[in-house]
Amino acid sequence: IQVLYKLADALSEADKPYLAVGYLQKAVKLKPDFVDAWIFLGNISSDQQWFDRASDAYIEAAKQGSEEGIQGLRNLVYDLEKKKNWEAAEALIVQGLSISPKHPDLKTDLETIRSRDK
Repeated sequence: IQVLYKLADALSEADKPYLAVGYLQKAVKLKPDFVDAWIFLGNISSDQQWFDRASDAYIEAAKQGSEEGIQGLRNLVYDLEKKKNWEAAEALIVQGLSISPKHPDLKTDLETIRSRDK
């Protein structure tokens, strides 16, 4: 599994995100609790603007208690807010809160998005 992760890292460095993602998907299929692979998958996907794949990866990491997974979700929310995609941003925050209901930053993010000028 570590070999798959290292191959993904090398491919990512070689600017081959499609191939890197494939190896990371294999890694998490074999070891679903491989948080670092979920985060890496989320980061590559986010960089490539593959929103659904990125959010799914960050959610899987967050479900395993990863603060990086929550931060990844928050970064996606920020990108959605810049695009004025308020509904998707709010939905993603709510999804994050369903995983980590007491997370103070997510609560603040939700309050902020709900209080924006409409």
